[in-house]
Amino acid sequence: MSGQYVHAHGVTSTGGSEWLRPGTPTLPGCFSRHGYASVGVGKMHFKPWDALSGFDRRVIADSKYGTSRGDDDYRRMLKERG
Repeated sequence: MSGQYVHAHGVTSTGGSEWLRPGTPTLPGCFSRHGYASVGVGKMHFKPWDALSGFDRRVIADSKYGTSRGDDDYRRMLKERG
């Protein structure tokens, strides 16, 4: 996401309290600044879980965080088809 080596950004795992420091430049953020729409889709190991981390928008469907946070096209289709 950042194009940085681990020793530069300090994130050594996808669990726990570690994540990119606020303000760290990211590839989706670079795209957004240059006029592209960037959308993160699916599960990402962000802290907090709903952080944009440079994306303009995120589509999140993860039942771990409750039913209200995962209402997307795929879930609706699954529900309609049983």
